[in-house]
Parts: sequence; structure tokens; C-alpha cells
Amino acid sequence: MNKLIISDLKLAWMRSSHGMRMIAAFLILNLLVVLLFVVPLNQKKNQLEKNIAYQKIAIDKPPVLNVVTQSDPLEQLAEFESGFPLQNSIPEILAQINDIFLRSGLKISEAEYKIVDFPQSRLKGYQITMPIRGRYTNIIDASLMILNQIPSLSLNNISFQRKLISDGQTEAIFSMTLYLRHV
Repeated sequence: MNKLIISDLKLAWMRSSHGMRMIAAFLILNLLVVLLFVVPLNQKKNQLEKNIAYQKIAIDKPPVLNVVTQSDPLEQLAEFESGFPLQNSIPEILAQINDIFLRSGLKISEAEYKIVDFPQSRLKGYQITMPIRGRYTNIIDASLMILNQIPSLSLNNISFQRKLISDGQTEAIFSMTLYLRHV
């Protein structure tokens, strides 16, 4: 019987020490997980919370605008007007418009030009009306290129007409105004 009790105690001891070893390994693994993952993530969370707090403070403050103000309205007007081309640059601008249309594969049959004085303005208008013939997409692309390359030009109207549905060509009439400074 003594042998049986001793073997039972020995077995209990081996089981308990194996269990204790398993518990110790489990605790060490948990400690490693905490040190390698949880602590850095907690530090990252704290840093993000600080950033959010700084962002909230920045949002609550009114924005600082870097506006350069000139005291004299006439100086402001003169600076604005200086961005427009001079009246004597009309031939170069018309050549640029014609070049854009020709590079886009469009045909210009004729054009009408008229200088317009605007009352109470130091700018002049040069109204241009051009009938164009070509593909619809080329007409749209050319109009966008003109507006992009000549910022002092406004596109007043484009009217489209296609005589036959099967015709691949579209007729369009461009009405534009070029704003100019006096010489």
C-alpha cells in the first residue's frame, strides 16, 4: 500500500510541476505580448490623442489670412487692370486663337470683329464672332484651350448646328469678347 501511495504522490507531483511549468510559460508569454505589443500600441494611442487635441485647438482658432491690403483703391484697380493685354496686342492674340483652331483640325470660314467701349470702365472689349466647322469634340477641346491660354477672353456663346445626322462635321458659331487695356 505504501508503494501505491508513493506512486500516487509521485504522479500528483509530476502533474503539478508540469502544470506549474505550463502556468509559468503562459505568464511569460503574456508578459512578452504586453511588452512587445500592448505597450507600444498604448504609446501610439497617447500620441494620437495628443495630435487630436492639437488639431481641435487649431480648429477652434480663427484662420490667419495673409491678405496684403493696399490702402488706395486706385492702386488696387491699376494692379487689376495690369493683368489685361494692351490694345495693340490684338494681332498676336488673334493669331493665337487661329492657331489653336487650326491645330484642332477646325476650319474658320470668316470672322467678324468689333471694338466696344464699356461705359465707366478703363477696359475695352474686342468682340469676335467666328463660324467654325469640324468635329464636335475638337470644337469643345479648342474652346477649352482658348479659355485656358487666354485668360482675358470670355466665351459669350457657342451655338452648334449639324445639317445631317450622318454628317461627321458640326458647324459652330463662337462669340467671344477679349478684354483689353487702352494703349
